[in-house]
Amino acid sequence: VLLESCWQQKPKNRMSFNKIIDQLEVVVNGPFLAYPPQNYLKLRSGWKNEITLHFDVFEKQLAEKGDYYLVTQREEELKHAQEVRMMYEKKLDVAENLCEQLDTCKKYLDNREDELERRERELQEKYMYLMGLYSEDSTDVDVDLPALPKRNEKNNKQKKTG
Repeated sequence: VLLESCWQQKPKNRMSFNKIIDQLEVVVNGPFLAYPPQNYLKLRSGWKNEITLHFDVFEKQLAEKGDYYLVTQREEELKHAQEVRMMYEKKLDVAENLCEQLDTCKKYLDNREDELERRERELQEKYMYLMGLYSEDSTDVDVDLPALPKRNEKNNKQKKTG
């Protein structure tokens, strides 16, 4: 009490010198100084053991709280890691879907290209046949076809509706 009072932050809350002297006289005339030194040492030893015991209990509680804190912290980290994993799994699913779509488009374009090559060969054979250049033995002849006129879709639609 004496130490706490002397170290108050506001000076007006601190004890006056007269009160400090009165407190010190109570301590000097108190029962502790009346003990013989051997009894005081036994009391001191008991206090020391009691303080050690309390510190041990306190350390144990602190360790348990620390373990609890660590467990809680690890659980939060695990939860965050699972959220990140779920996010990346969703992104992976999107990427896999895009790859499947690209693969489907590639197959479609490859088929279209094969179909166009087949039709081009057919047209070349027809042209060569019409020009009298085609024979069974002349399949390797590469003749440039004249440019075919492109159809105008608007004209075709107008003809159909007209």
